[in-house]
Amino acid sequence: MKILHNQATTRHNVDTDGEGSYRIEDFPETVLSQQLVGIKALIDQYIEFVHSTRYVQKIKGACKSKSTLAEVLLNPASFDAMLVSAYLSILAAKNNEFAITRPPGHHAFKERAEGFCFFNNIAIATTYLLQQGKKVCVIDIDGHHGNGTQSIFCKEERVLFSSIHQRDTYPYSGKVTDIGKGPSFKKVINVPVPTGSGDDVFLKSLKFIIESVQSFNPDHVAVSAGFDGYFKDKLLSLNYSKRGYYEAGRLISSMGKPTFAVLEGGYHQEVRACVEAFIAGMSGQIFDCDEQLSTSSIECVSQTDDILLMSSKLLRV
Repeated sequence: MKILHNQATTRHNVDTDGEGSYRIEDFPETVLSQQLVGIKALIDQYIEFVHSTRYVQKIKGACKSKSTLAEVLLNPASFDAMLVSAYLSILAAKNNEFAITRPPGHHAFKERAEGFCFFNNIAIATTYLLQQGKKVCVIDIDGHHGNGTQSIFCKEERVLFSSIHQRDTYPYSGKVTDIGKGPSFKKVINVPVPTGSGDDVFLKSLKFIIESVQSFNPDHVAVSAGFDGYFKDKLLSLNYSKRGYYEAGRLISSMGKPTFAVLEGGYHQEVRACVEAFIAGMSGQIFDCDEQLSTSSIECVSQTDDILLMSSKLLRV
């Protein structure tokens, strides 16, 4: 699994301590600017399968006028970063690779920017696969619920959306009882884990999702790969380790499906190390790391067991 990165993504929202360029500055550039020539038509096509033309123009205007939207002060370079991120996501979907995207995307709705997100990169890349006639399972391991992604695919029978996220935090959605409705009924799996959860809870939840999606039998797996569950993160209070992300990559790889990933959150200085740990797990590489798998309190484990039992019952109904 190759990392796809272009420096255009570092010129968006440069100096903030929140969703700033510090998150990805140490990634090497693997997709050069000259390789991006002529992508606009492709990007416009797939962005507008997900977002309305009116919304795209609104975002473009906000960047041009340096407006504040979704808690972010935008600039003209922000729009370029969004287009490049969408392109890298499509390229990742085509070739089973990992797109380093900024801004992130999984909180972006069809016509609403939210939570640092403007264009929903994972939804755009998934839509590319849908256009090829594929079924896709989205696994969101970001510590926040992927509310925008779930909303965008709420009526799409060929997409199963799943999310493991910290309970009772932004965006305050993704309850275990939310298993979809209408055409997507039983095609949503939400696992809200308790504050302080460690790798044991994270990996148990991921195993549950993998077992639960077997009957869906997707052609591809799309990973919303946020690393704000890492124990050094500024915004969340989970206790995942790099070793945990390595094991998560191994578990997802065990599904035996073509898999790509798109970067979401991760608000600390070790995003690259977490990405590399995940890729090592996906690729079956030897992983050398001082961090051991973290464990959760008895209460966290017990609450998670209750959540998984409830989810299992709901999905069988």
